[in-house]
Amino acid sequence: MQPLAYLKKFFLNVIILSQAVYSLAQVSDDRPGQEILKMISSAPDDKGSETGALILLKDVRLTVGEKNLKRLEIHLVGKVYKREAVADYAQIPLRYNSFYEEPVLNFARVIYKDGTIKDVRKDGIQIKNLPEMEGLQFTDTRYLSFALTGLEPGTAFEYKVTITDKMPVIENEWSYTQLFSFYLRMLAPPYKPRTDPCLKSVFTLVLPSSKQFNWKSSLPLPDPEMKSLGKTTEYTWTVTDLPAIQMEYGMPPISRIAPVIYLTSLKDWEQVDRWAAKKFLKKIRVNNEIAFRVQNLVAGKRNDLEKVASIFDYIRKSINYLYTDLERGGYEPHYADEVFRSKYGDCKDQTILLISMLKAANIKAWPALINPFPQDEFPDLPNIDFSHLITYLELDVKPLFLDPTAPYCPFPELTGPDQDRKVFIINGEGGILLRTPEAKPEDNLANFNMEIMFRKGT
Repeated sequence: MQPLAYLKKFFLNVIILSQAVYSLAQVSDDRPGQEILKMISSAPDDKGSETGALILLKDVRLTVGEKNLKRLEIHLVGKVYKREAVADYAQIPLRYNSFYEEPVLNFARVIYKDGTIKDVRKDGIQIKNLPEMEGLQFTDTRYLSFALTGLEPGTAFEYKVTITDKMPVIENEWSYTQLFSFYLRMLAPPYKPRTDPCLKSVFTLVLPSSKQFNWKSSLPLPDPEMKSLGKTTEYTWTVTDLPAIQMEYGMPPISRIAPVIYLTSLKDWEQVDRWAAKKFLKKIRVNNEIAFRVQNLVAGKRNDLEKVASIFDYIRKSINYLYTDLERGGYEPHYADEVFRSKYGDCKDQTILLISMLKAANIKAWPALINPFPQDEFPDLPNIDFSHLITYLELDVKPLFLDPTAPYCPFPELTGPDQDRKVFIINGEGGILLRTPEAKPEDNLANFNMEIMFRKGT
């Protein structure tokens, strides 16, 4: 599809989304319960002094149905103490994937000291893209945003959102990742994301009693409390007194500082490989145009490494980065020949084109799923929590990992965020878990030799 067609499709989606905004709000007439009001009135002031806000309760409930479709209910209660925090919480954005998920705002309200309640207005609810999602990105990632108008120091707020699966990412399987802290996203500058202190964070999984699942946590967590409800079973994890965390550039992933839980119905990585092979490997193909271009690129090259370097350099110089994934869900690339003709594509597209061009040169290569730093490394647990795709190939000299979306990184090195990270190689034969190499200090050593001559009298 040509860029103009993508733009038309993008703006059509925006119009449809704008018309659908009001249907996202099903504001409840239910008032806060006595337990919530007591929680707010007894909130300790000193706990919110560091960031100006305190999360009293983060209660997340994930229900998995018989067909493994998920329903996620997020209930949050907080209190603000400082004017700066009022601005931070005036607009709440909740991320979802519009291809796979449907969000509903059940209620959102500000609760004053005298018991007065101010509900969110329907015209204070909107579907948005974050500023960094604009420009050269056309994606199904959306943010359900709503305004907590009337918020002021000393007031509390409460909201509940339900996000329901429209379809699974992997047929008959499910996965989910939960951060127990409340991650505060910013929709306006300055962008300084953080987590505020949280008194109590509860995560509950509701699952048909006949179904099994696997879970793992980034930091030690106690085993869940189990409650049998006949046809379903509840598993509940509770964490208390979570500290505030200010995000900084270069800091370790948040999963090393705050507890994160990973849950999945997947039993092994072979299932992930089968799913990914259908998404990625089928898009690798070589037509006459690609074959002719590769023939010219590798002409006169003495070995496979030189051939790879020539093809890799061509893609980095000729293919522009453009994330065009509307109504595709974010996991599926375009066919290699489409990317070759259009001269643009995202990491998935550029990787598939690179592998196809290497195939035309009789060099085998495979796509590799990765989470670059500072994102969390994916756990050993089988999952699909990846954000980037690079290329893996085995030459006689050594195995290579290449990222065609990094235009200024010297061949055959990886950029810093891609180094020393877990990767999952998609090969259609069960997949392979590997780790990318880390550059050594001597690899980054530059020697400069200068000869300076001075003339007498100068």
